Amino acid sequence: MLKLTVYLTLILITATTALARPQYSILQSYGIKCTGCHISINGGGARNAQGNISRNSISLIPADKIPVLGTVFDKISNNNSFFDDKIMWGMDVRYQSARWPAAADTVTLKRTARDQMIMQFTPYLIFTPVEWLQIDGLYNIASEIDARLMTGQQPWMAALTIKTTNWMDGWLPNFKAGKFQPGIGIRWDDHTVLNRYAYGVSKGKGTQGKNGEDYFSRTPLYPSDDYAEYGAELNFEKIDWLELAVGGFMADNLVTMSQITDRSGVKHNVVDSGSFSLTGKILVIPPVWHGIASFIGGTFLKNNDYLLSNAFLSFGIGDKFCAIAEFARSEKKDLRQTQAYLFEADYQIKDYLIPFVRLEHSVCREHSALNPIYATQYDFGMHLNLLPFIELIPEYRIFRYEHIPGYASQWTFQLHVFY
Repeated sequence: MLKLTVYLTLILITATTALARPQYSILQSYGIKCTGCHISINGGGARNAQGNISRNSISLIPADKIPVLGTVFDKISNNNSFFDDKIMWGMDVRYQSARWPAAADTVTLKRTARDQMIMQFTPYLIFTPVEWLQIDGLYNIASEIDARLMTGQQPWMAALTIKTTNWMDGWLPNFKAGKFQPGIGIRWDDHTVLNRYAYGVSKGKGTQGKNGEDYFSRTPLYPSDDYAEYGAELNFEKIDWLELAVGGFMADNLVTMSQITDRSGVKHNVVDSGSFSLTGKILVIPPVWHGIASFIGGTFLKNNDYLLSNAFLSFGIGDKFCAIAEFARSEKKDLRQTQAYLFEADYQIKDYLIPFVRLEHSVCREHSALNPIYATQYDFGMHLNLLPFIELIPEYRIFRYEHIPGYASQWTFQLHVFY
């Protein structure tokens, strides 16, 4: 109880920047690029001045009706920078209450008792000494408070960006180097989306149930946030409706994230230690047509005989509704192939109240298994901004494997405090 109290106190006294919500690009920003609100071309993380202002007044409870707090919100709501925007700051805190899968009883989909976890407590700092140079970094304090980070999550990131906006009229790409997250897929603020995992069959000693059933395993392809590698990236943004990116990254963290067992029981890493990954991204944002905003794009990561690829589409009407579809695929040659499909629909009742429903389905084909493994997840939830910069996300989730009778379901609760 004391630990929980400390967590909540830290969250409530800290102004923070929430994770990326691609829906907001359609619902409340009318189809602008990620960099319209965020520092990173891939969205999420630290916000720029426009991003800070864009949601500073969205609230169920008007801040000016609350003594003391109203004064605090008023002071922080319009600016997150100092020294003529040379220094910008922010934080990202995400607290979650859920029942995690019980690894020892995967066959029956039994889950453990409800637990609380602070998944992120991340301050950001962005330094722009001159117009063409940006240095940014973050540190996830949650790694010191709670050691249960997702596989592949990194406690810190730092990067240097050379901006070319005023060089050759902006036709040169920006250059970014350091330890940061490659642009892979849509950056969801949910670590459990099925397209981030391979749902296969565990093999080897101690991996069967009491009646000889195979345990079904969940191994990460990559986490949805705070996965980082050392590398460099070129980003092109000159054209309003187009974003292009290509990068090269080490695979030191990717190599630790997932192993695949072959028919003989030998485990293989998805990539080799010391190997190199090539990444790419394209994003097209068509002009708003009859009030309909949209974007379409794709990403990939290629490392020798391992490939992650992704395609996505979103459309909707500002202040009304948004729909997002995403397809993700992974393949390790001669060992495993996964496919995952995701569809989400959001409806804005008020700017502070956005219910959503999400359907996900994944297929995992392991060469060591006789049959493919099918998994499905349904998610019903809402985004409720109680106060400026404070968002509550209650969700009801249903998960099932095709070859296991029954299903698992639970309520989860997330608290985002953003600035």
